[in-house]
Amino acid sequence: MTQQAGERRRQLRTAHVGLKGLAVRSGMLALAVACAPTLLNAQTAVVTLQSQTAPALPPSAVAPASAAPALSIQGVGLTSASLTTADLTRMPRTTVDVEQHGKHDKYEGVALATLLGRYGAPFGDALRGENMTLVVIIKAADNYHAVFALAELDPAFSHHIVLLADQKNGAPLDAHEGPLRIIATGDKREARGVRQVISLTLAKAQ
Repeated sequence: MTQQAGERRRQLRTAHVGLKGLAVRSGMLALAVACAPTLLNAQTAVVTLQSQTAPALPPSAVAPASAAPALSIQGVGLTSASLTTADLTRMPRTTVDVEQHGKHDKYEGVALATLLGRYGAPFGDALRGENMTLVVIIKAADNYHAVFALAELDPAFSHHIVLLADQKNGAPLDAHEGPLRIIATGDKREARGVRQVISLTLAKAQ
């Protein structure tokens, strides 16, 4: 009888331990279920943050404005070239003071003699004979044209400066004038002060 009672107590203890283990496992499962939305939300937040990378900039926003060609040079005896405004800033600079419409302005740029001389235009002792018939045709974006005799640009012939300007009063020319324009200091009228210059062509007068 005593042996049977002892066996009964052992069975009850085993059942009690099993119930405690089941309760612990149930509690852990409930905790995992309760935490699942939080973990899911955290993972979603990470994915969301990773996906919020900066969009690629369009090429027009990356490339600087000065990278686009602003001026073409071509013609008789010249080495053809396409120049940007940045190219012009690296050349010898000239500044002139101009009075126009009752206002004084300071223009800065490259003298046409300096610019064209770099690409083969004949100046100095080479400007004689047939070369005296050479003219520079200046073209604007709206197809307006003006002409200078090459001799007018040569300091050996004239003390006036014909400037290809890209700045006015220390700032780049606005859209109305620029990015490039002609300033002819010896002209009383502005008819040859071409705005929005896009090309220079050296040709022989017929």
